Amino acid sequence: MRVTRWAAMGTAVALLLPFSTPAAATTPANPAGMAILAGSTIVRADGTHVRLDLPRGTVAETAAATPHGYLVAASTGDTSRLWLFPSAGAPRSVPLGTTLGVEHWTVTHDGSMVVATLPGPSATVGSHVMVAYALPSLREHARVRFAAAWRDALLSSMGPLITGTVDRRIVANDLGGPSISGIIGVWDPLTRNLSRSTAFAHSWGATRDGRALYRLDRYGPRGWRYQDIASACVDLAPITAAGQIPFRHTGLCGEFVTRLLIGIVSPGGSHAVVMELRNLVEIVFRTAVVRTADLHAGRWQPAWINEEYGDPDFWDTDSTFLVKERNTGKYRRCGGDGRCLALRMPRVPGVEEGDMKPIERAGFGGS
Repeated sequence: MRVTRWAAMGTAVALLLPFSTPAAATTPANPAGMAILAGSTIVRADGTHVRLDLPRGTVAETAAATPHGYLVAASTGDTSRLWLFPSAGAPRSVPLGTTLGVEHWTVTHDGSMVVATLPGPSATVGSHVMVAYALPSLREHARVRFAAAWRDALLSSMGPLITGTVDRRIVANDLGGPSISGIIGVWDPLTRNLSRSTAFAHSWGATRDGRALYRLDRYGPRGWRYQDIASACVDLAPITAAGQIPFRHTGLCGEFVTRLLIGIVSPGGSHAVVMELRNLVEIVFRTAVVRTADLHAGRWQPAWINEEYGDPDFWDTDSTFLVKERNTGKYRRCGGDGRCLALRMPRVPGVEEGDMKPIERAGFGGS
């Protein structure tokens, strides 16, 4: 989880959890209208609190609301853990089987499994695996090695990044970042089938009806390094029953498309939020909302959001997504027209608004 998805570009996702049954207390309504992680407290959408009795030195990083309770990510030093905080009963840790912790994770769209990316022995290059755990039992169901195809030690050591989920299937980039072109895999933990793409591409998420947003590059005559990319295309294509994504140079194409480094498609597939690299030296981005129908038709009609806002976090509905202000750490909810309004947060004693994080709903199918 989402990865958050942007934090997953090189930052290990951490997971947490308390060792006591959560206590609920009635509080004023939560103005955000969604669950919020505030320090060691989860404020539900209805305003009630779930208090996380974390071990000393453990810091809550992110969380997801699932049909089975909350999955919470937290770190102790450099080690990250994943726990299930059930709606009733004591929390349970996901049996990772490694002391190195979890790197990326998500909940399948149908809510049946949580899938985590784990480093291999001693975090050696190309040894990463994706492991699926059944919900709510947390029993390991399947695992697969999805090693990077590149021989670049730095990129390969990042491991695969989970970029989307369709029903129970997982879409992942073998190189650990949405801005990096790699082999795209579609893994079905139930059948244990992993389909690998024959082309290097950028994976920018999947829709609930099984379409994938991608960027496919064209390279110049000198090779296939980043500096040799001549042009690129962005399009939305259906994932086949066999787990293949038909990558083609269709949709929005051109030299300027190479500056679109990151994207996230909305759950319903009508829109996407994309990030354009404006300055390669200073690594300056600006963010826009686009209609996927325009992308497919080759039209570039972006709605730019305020440049003071930071990276997009996730789509909280089919038509709105969340961004975090760079200077304040506060969140805003943005629509398809690029306009953003402040996300009103609940009041939690001892926690500043800039330290609060919205919690994504995951695994609820089409709901």
